[in-house]
Amino acid sequence: MRIQSIPPRRARIEMVPLIDMIFLLLTFFMYAMLSMTVHKGVKVELPEAGKPASDSEHYVTVSIDKAGALFVQGQPVTIDNLIPSVKDAMAAAKQQKVVIDGDKNASLGIGVKVLERLSHVEDIKVSFSVKEEKQPLTGDTPDA
Repeated sequence: MRIQSIPPRRARIEMVPLIDMIFLLLTFFMYAMLSMTVHKGVKVELPEAGKPASDSEHYVTVSIDKAGALFVQGQPVTIDNLIPSVKDAMAAAKQQKVVIDGDKNASLGIGVKVLERLSHVEDIKVSFSVKEEKQPLTGDTPDA
């Protein structure tokens, strides 16, 4: 009786560890890129919302602090010279995007005035900067 020999197995390259390493590198570089963004506004406490818009494009920042003071690219301005300051900053930055950083304790009225003034500027994209809302983990109940 003849015993059949098992043919030798060919060497294989396992793909799962390679895929894991690629995702690990991708995650590392994404976090590194996000940590290199430069914030050009005044430090304000942002209101919370569902998902913040996160892009790394350059933009012009209009900041509103708690007291209602306005800043364009960190420089104080009044509501009357907001549009010329924004246009100058847009020309200098060669951008058509404006991000409004409003402190969550700032008056809604000043934010509406800023948005209304910016709506009269042609070829402009306006958005608000928010921080991500803290969601409770599944199964956890929020504190009452």
